[in-house]
Amino acid sequence: MTKTIPQLDAQVDPLADDDEFVLRDTSDSDDKKATSAQVKAYTDAYDNSTSGLSATNYSDAIDELSLRPNRNLLANGGFRVNQQGSASKTDNNPGWNYDTWYYDGTYLYTFVEEADIFDGDFTLSWESDATAEWVLASTSDGTHGTSWASVSNGGSFTLGSTSGNHLWVRFASGVDGLNALDKVQVEAGAVATAFEWRPYATDEHITQRVYELGSSKVFSGGASVVSLGTNFRVLKLAAPSLSYSAPPAGGTVIPSSTEWANERSFSVSNSGSEVAFSWEADARPPVADA
Repeated sequence: MTKTIPQLDAQVDPLADDDEFVLRDTSDSDDKKATSAQVKAYTDAYDNSTSGLSATNYSDAIDELSLRPNRNLLANGGFRVNQQGSASKTDNNPGWNYDTWYYDGTYLYTFVEEADIFDGDFTLSWESDATAEWVLASTSDGTHGTSWASVSNGGSFTLGSTSGNHLWVRFASGVDGLNALDKVQVEAGAVATAFEWRPYATDEHITQRVYELGSSKVFSGGASVVSLGTNFRVLKLAAPSLSYSAPPAGGTVIPSSTEWANERSFSVSNSGSEVAFSWEADARPPVADA
């Protein structure tokens, strides 16, 4: 049964709540009437029986969702954290930029770790004219058994078989270029909400889960060998790779060996009585292959 609403003249005044629509059944002459307020209430009605929200219409539901903290599952979706000092989002080519974003010359990639996803619906939104795709890829080597799937801005997709996989998203350039990409958000559910602005310190803390910089120094007068253990500020996604360089100030004594490195800490040793160095801990996962 088809219902039709006659096209309104473009110059018609805004509808009042008590203005009426005629709902015409083309199979017979049984026309029905509904006020503008009734039509709006019907089309905007929201079923909150399974969401835990109090809202009864979609606009209020989106507002209510936007007030919930920790919605954005991405680290550094606003590109505010840049410990590695990237000049742009495509600076290293190929390579990591802005700590959690990887550029391969065509796409800009980032990820949500396995621990933060589940089998169910998720929504991806962003600011720019870029286009996006997603895939589940192995935590160990970035391989995946399915193809990349496109998703519209503010669109939702369904994850299954998330165990052993990270969620990867990648963006292809639009007219504005990839450096215009901003406010990227992945959130649970099928409704896109406003971008979640977190305190900078929170964003940096989350980003340091996979990439952290620091400096260490110890002096032990008269010792023939010195060892130094250092705790990471944040538990790492995996045991990181470590690299050492000159410290911000003072003498440079790069350690000769790494005694251990795990998700929580590392230890170095050196012949002599001193070590003084800056360090880089990189626990970023293998990028999902194309």
